[in-house]
Formats: sequence, C-alpha cells, structure tokens
Amino acid sequence: MFGEVVAELLGMNRTDMRVLVELAPLAFETAVRVYEPIAEGFKDQISAYSDKELALILAFFQRGRIFHDEQLERVRGMLRAKHGKDPE
Repeated sequence: MFGEVVAELLGMNRTDMRVLVELAPLAFETAVRVYEPIAEGFKDQISAYSDKELALILAFFQRGRIFHDEQLERVRGMLRAKHGKDPE
C-alpha cells in the first residue's frame, strides 16, 4: 500500500521503483566467512556428478517444487473453505 501511494505521488509506475541495498563492510566480511566454505564445499560435491546426472537432480527438485506448491495451495484452499478467508 505504502509503495503504491509513493509511486502515485511521484507519478511513477510501482514496478519502476527500485531500491539498491548494499551490505556494510563488516556484514559483507561476515557473510563471506560464513558462506564461502559452504560454496566451496558445494562445488566439491557437485564436481563428482556428470552434467547428465546434475540435470536429473535438477529435474527432480523442480518437479518436487511444483508438487509442493500444488499441495500448499490445496491446504490453503482447505483453510479458506473452513475459515472463509486466506490463511495468514
């Protein structure tokens, strides 16, 4: 709501509004210390698989995501039917 009001006041389309977020140096350094070993370990793990195997794994997770989204919508529909509104 707030973004729509600001966009209207500025005579802009809300989708044209952008925000640039930058990490403070300490936050960036902390993130690197935490996540760089994870990224390196992940690269070591996937290097053991062929492109064909990775494509199969990717397809599995993509289908799983679609299934999950469908089930989530089913459960939300049950809650809407029971409570007469979208779950929060």
